[in-house]
Amino acid sequence: KKHQLLDYDFEVAFSHYMFDDILKSPNLKSKKIFWFHGDLRNSGFSVKQNNHFVHQMVQFDTGVFVSHFSKNIIEKTWGVVLQNSQVIYNLMPVDEILEKSRQPQQNFGKINFVSVGRLFHQKGFKDLLSAHIRLLKEGFTIRTLIIGEGNQRAELEKIIHDNNVSDSFILGGYQENPYFHIKTANYFILPSYSEGYGLVVAEALLLDTFVLSTNVGGILELIESEEEGILFSPGAEHVYTAVKKVLTEKETLHKNNDFKQKIINRNQRTQDQLRQLFS
Repeated sequence: KKHQLLDYDFEVAFSHYMFDDILKSPNLKSKKIFWFHGDLRNSGFSVKQNNHFVHQMVQFDTGVFVSHFSKNIIEKTWGVVLQNSQVIYNLMPVDEILEKSRQPQQNFGKINFVSVGRLFHQKGFKDLLSAHIRLLKEGFTIRTLIIGEGNQRAELEKIIHDNNVSDSFILGGYQENPYFHIKTANYFILPSYSEGYGLVVAEALLLDTFVLSTNVGGILELIESEEEGILFSPGAEHVYTAVKKVLTEKETLHKNNDFKQKIINRNQRTQDQLRQLFS
């Protein structure tokens, strides 16, 4: 019986967990592609295993990184030149995002700062909570909404309870449509310690929401000037400084009105690259 994989023209490893399966595929005629999303240094695997992943990358016909950062880190850290790879930014369903942003969702009240992501240490939400509490004590009136779930929820809830800030720092949980909340907040903030591309930042920019983000991963490829957003280093003190800056200097901050179109144009180039890749 003919193996079903023998009928495919392309086989794609969308995660390094799939590298072995694709490289050992019985289909010898398919074009084999790897897709890499993050910072391999933060993979959670041993040095030996990471070395193995890099060795496997050069065996693929071609590879895709979602940011120049991800590609450059591997080439610099492991001393390789991945001539078989290219950078293709994550594709965004632009029309769907814009449409969903117009659909009213759960009412959390007036939100100044919104963030979206899984609740775990690497996303930096504890730093954001720390900055929020500190600014409240200084007399600022702010409300922050975090959309997402994760294993850090209990820890964050305890800090919120202990500091009596449940009315102003809201854990909104998983939301099927976060775009309405991103659109209607004053600012989007990403306090993450590590990112591959930072797709949610691109979504916020598409929705004309001013962005504050740590300068990690591919974020520098999205925010190229202070007109497009404020960049800062990871850590509670830096989050506090960035948030206080927009609260005290908001009159001097100007959004780049062309940035929405810049994101749309970038998304079109991504579509063109994907068509070429799979042609």
